[in-house]
Amino acid sequence: MFTKPGVLLCIEGAASFALILYLYHSTGAGWGLLLLLFLWPDLFMLGYLANVRLGANLYNFVHIAAFPLVLAGVSYALHWSRLLPFALIWL
Repeated sequence: MFTKPGVLLCIEGAASFALILYLYHSTGAGWGLLLLLFLWPDLFMLGYLANVRLGANLYNFVHIAAFPLVLAGVSYALHWSRLLPFALIWL
């Protein structure tokens, strides 16, 4: 079971999702904001309307985990509590 990459990726994704939900809850932000912004990175699929290459590049660029991690680190370090829930939703 643990020798199959697909299983490990599913476990990793579920654990990350659970941790992010816990951290989001601990920020005190409302669940309505989570529901409102949950799919905002997927809006970059609109780039496919221009052409496939642009759509794929925009979608992949926004789905890199480094950007929300940096945003979360900066918002935590600078005590910008309003950006931390957004970074967690993006993750």
